Amino acid sequence: MKKSILIFAFSSLLYINMQAQLKFKNSESNPVDVAIAYYVKTDEFEGWYSSGWYTIDPGETKTLIAGDLAYLSYYYYAKDTKGGEWKGGGKYNFIIENGAAFKIKNANKDYQLEGNENRKYKAFKKVDVPDRSPYTLTLTEEED
Repeated sequence: MKKSILIFAFSSLLYINMQAQLKFKNSESNPVDVAIAYYVKTDEFEGWYSSGWYTIDPGETKTLIAGDLAYLSYYYYAKDTKGGEWKGGGKYNFIIENGAAFKIKNANKDYQLEGNENRKYKAFKKVDVPDRSPYTLTLTEEED
């Protein structure tokens, strides 16, 4: 009995570690704040969702989406304390909120800006996650 419990526990841990994850690694010398966006399609909600800020210290790798990756594409916008940005060319624009942490449903809808001076559109970069496999995106100082 103890042997089967041990085997089950080990296989459960192995499965958890093998699940796909979206991670970000900060390879620059300043902390980086990251916002992510993705399209959600569930019984309760369908639309664009954005959330942030996830602070990643220099040399740190942080999981922003744990567990199975439901989608093949995700989007991100990042900024560092020196004013550097990792942004897209304007093709994928989503709403972020300056300052505090945020979660915004319908992050591509203008009505989300009404009455909130801290919200604005930012151009996000697209990242494809092949086969929904674990993926680590490295933020470097050369990007802009």
